Amino acid sequence: MVNFLKRRRGFIKGEKGEFVATGVPKKFNKTYTDSIVKYLNCLDLLFEKSQQKSEFEFIFTLLRFRGIQYTKEDPYENSLETFDAIMKLGNKIHGDPKINLFLWLYGHIVESSEPYEILANLLNICNGGRYQAYNFPRIRTKWGYRDQFPTEKIQKLEVLANKASMINVLEPIKDVFDKDLRNSIFHSDYSVFNGEIIINNPQKIYSAKVTQSLINKALAYHEVVKNLIRSYREGYKESKLIKVSPGFSPDPDEKAVLIIRENDGAIGMKDSWTKEEIKNGKISFFAGHIFSDEQKYLDQGVVVLPSRKQGVLKRIINTFFRKET
Repeated sequence: MVNFLKRRRGFIKGEKGEFVATGVPKKFNKTYTDSIVKYLNCLDLLFEKSQQKSEFEFIFTLLRFRGIQYTKEDPYENSLETFDAIMKLGNKIHGDPKINLFLWLYGHIVESSEPYEILANLLNICNGGRYQAYNFPRIRTKWGYRDQFPTEKIQKLEVLANKASMINVLEPIKDVFDKDLRNSIFHSDYSVFNGEIIINNPQKIYSAKVTQSLINKALAYHEVVKNLIRSYREGYKESKLIKVSPGFSPDPDEKAVLIIRENDGAIGMKDSWTKEEIKNGKISFFAGHIFSDEQKYLDQGVVVLPSRKQGVLKRIINTFFRKET
């Protein structure tokens, strides 16, 4: 299902059902390449089993729905865009400054809330549960409330993974996460010299080899999670009726209609009621990510929206190639 690069090149499923690297550019770091293959084989099965268990809850997880939000009000999307920009910047610098830049990326990867939430929800579904907007509530202390630390989130994930008999799905984050390094990065309590990282609390030196390995594993983990989400969303090519979860609606006839955007795949779900049925008392619902100029399609009952890329091209053509009147 996942192909990171061009057709016949990248990370794809082999004949035995396991991911392999095919035609990957030689410039790719070996640790990075090997880690992508390993992490794909750990996590893809979790996505697959969750989808089979409850497609309705699985799509909620892919969409990461958390109520009403503005188009750009998405920390994870912001992270993805920022990562792409920083990776390009990283190609322009070298030596220790580059290590410092990628340490920031490392810290951001292990701290980012969304991957933990996604893993928790996929495991919730495999365990017969439902999608939860927030799996890691803030903890009350005598000074107020605080967010949970990555170590606490990993502990909760271990409980869920053990219950689902899928403890191997945590191998990627455990492979990547280093508590001492994470703390040193966020407290700016480290230094870099000749590719080595020196931290003060506790006193420790990470060799250049270990440093490179941790950074490349973190980047691989980030890419795997990002591309699995994208791949499963894009895997939905057509709209369909989906059985809702027990407890979602008191109406036994309730079904969800999958909303598709061409080239993007699944972007939302809505009720399947007709206007007449809603007029007679049926309750409508919508959950998804759309742009303001796409609402008109939903109002018309359209559930397969045109590609945004085509829309941008059309707007450019209309702007620069207008006919004279």
